[in-house]
Amino acid sequence: AGMTAHSAILQALYHREVTGEGTSIQVSLFDAVADWMNVPVLQHDYSGYHTARAGVKHPSLAPYGAYRCADGKDVIFSVQNDREWVNFCEKFLKQSGLTRAPGFADNMERLAHRAQLDEIIEQRFFELSCH
Repeated sequence: AGMTAHSAILQALYHREVTGEGTSIQVSLFDAVADWMNVPVLQHDYSGYHTARAGVKHPSLAPYGAYRCADGKDVIFSVQNDREWVNFCEKFLKQSGLTRAPGFADNMERLAHRAQLDEIIEQRFFELSCH
């Protein structure tokens, strides 16, 4: 719901900038959660794919999930596209070659090798504190 509120606030600010008029916003927790179900529902309806329970892992994106830091706290992190993947590998993991490595070059490969990928990422996050 926080992300929905953030988007609504930005829309209201833009509306005020363009028109000079204020507006009210409403955020529904139910609507926000229902929106998260778009991907699994569409996958089911159009491909017959049945999404298994995955906790905070995403069924069609990798990396995506909670990673433990050295202080025992978790960071929820995701990569949404190949541009982000390249930046993440170069700047955070310090492993630019990983973007071309077999099993990690694109999202489909990363999904197929999620366990191995998560180990690499977990090692890096565990070197850091969340503070």
